[in-house]
Amino acid sequence: MGRRSKAELLDLVQRIVDMHDRDKLTFEQIADKLQEDGHDISRESARRCYAQAERKAEKYKLAAESAKSIIDAASSLWAVSRFCVSGFVKFVSNG
Repeated sequence: MGRRSKAELLDLVQRIVDMHDRDKLTFEQIADKLQEDGHDISRESARRCYAQAERKAEKYKLAAESAKSIIDAASSLWAVSRFCVSGFVKFVSNG
């Protein structure tokens, strides 16, 4: 595991993401606001933090999509197996 960024150490990641996505601030504006609040964060640090958060979000999205596919496949398999078992029970009871 690599070294944690200053933004991570100061617990600013979500704030940086929100300022960029919700408030539509540039990385320069984000750095200025954080500096006004007493944090030693540069524009480049805010940009790197945001980019890393975006990469993580994409990985989580792909994992969620994969999990949904697995659940859908398992549900389909369960429905097929129930159908087969009910057919077998009918066959045996009629036999």
